[in-house]
Amino acid sequence: MTNEGGRSHARDAAQFMAVADIIVALLAEGTVSGIAQGLREMMTARLGPIESARILAILFKETKAHHVDSVTTEHYWGSVVQLGQAAIKYSLHPHPSTPAGTNADRHGENYLRADLFNRLEQGPVKWQLGLQFFIDEDTTPINDASVAWKSEVVMIGELEIAAPPSSDDEVRISQLAFNPANGFAPLGITHARKDVYAASAANRKGRGLLSSEEARALLSVH
Repeated sequence: MTNEGGRSHARDAAQFMAVADIIVALLAEGTVSGIAQGLREMMTARLGPIESARILAILFKETKAHHVDSVTTEHYWGSVVQLGQAAIKYSLHPHPSTPAGTNADRHGENYLRADLFNRLEQGPVKWQLGLQFFIDEDTTPINDASVAWKSEVVMIGELEIAAPPSSDDEVRISQLAFNPANGFAPLGITHARKDVYAASAANRKGRGLLSSEEARALLSVH
């Protein structure tokens, strides 16, 4: 799940990968290459000037203009998936008992991690688990990931982290392969995300990544 306001900056997989290509060029080769890659994406109509402006506005709002005080006070949304016969979007929301603000030095490089550990030293941290159900393509579009769903969020449970993880726990967590389609049938952009995350996991196999069977065995113990 991400804290990108309940929607993606990209409408579909093609747009998402076009933006990813630009970001990679910026990070790997600098601003000039990033701008050149952006112009190429616009010229090939993968983005275009109007869509580029819309995407840049969303990315600016959710990154530069959005300050995160704590991971415990953020709202998170998953991709659109199928559960049974229903199309849904799942989400996490701060528990009403969660104190606002930051429980750490905001000027520290890893203040979000420090904040989470400080909170866990004082007690469990919780989020509420919510579901939204598909209504129609106008209010809850499956094929346009850039639109936040307008259906009611139904709270169905809680996620609780009871204590700080041990060093061994963190090593095991780093060996898990996340995929937004795990446990669900993918819909919309989630089809592409399923393949992209699987490819990313395959590239990590040489660095101790657990197999699906090993991961399930580990999680069943916990």
